[in-house]
Amino acid sequence: MERRRQPTRGLDLWEILLEILMWPVLQPALARGEPDGELLRRCFGFVKDIYDESSQHRSGAVYFQIMESLPDDRLYFKSAIPYLRGPVREGVSSMLKYYEVEGCGDGLPPL
Repeated sequence: MERRRQPTRGLDLWEILLEILMWPVLQPALARGEPDGELLRRCFGFVKDIYDESSQHRSGAVYFQIMESLPDDRLYFKSAIPYLRGPVREGVSSMLKYYEVEGCGDGLPPL
């Protein structure tokens, strides 16, 4: 009897960003009293690399799964600010202005 191959499940970037990066790595790292700067630089560098891609699917996944969730928790947000770079920082800054987040009406300060 021949063994049937199971259909390969495609990788879902939206799911990966939450279940492999945001929940187990970024949130605990951002919640620490003394953030691990090297870890956060690497994580947000990875996020920036994905966001820089020309694909709307990739940049949309980063926007909704990572960037949009940061202002939901002030502790995460404050800890993340120094590590946001390039278009990710610009995107978060624009989002803060658009949603008129209290205390961030002018967006993020320049680096």
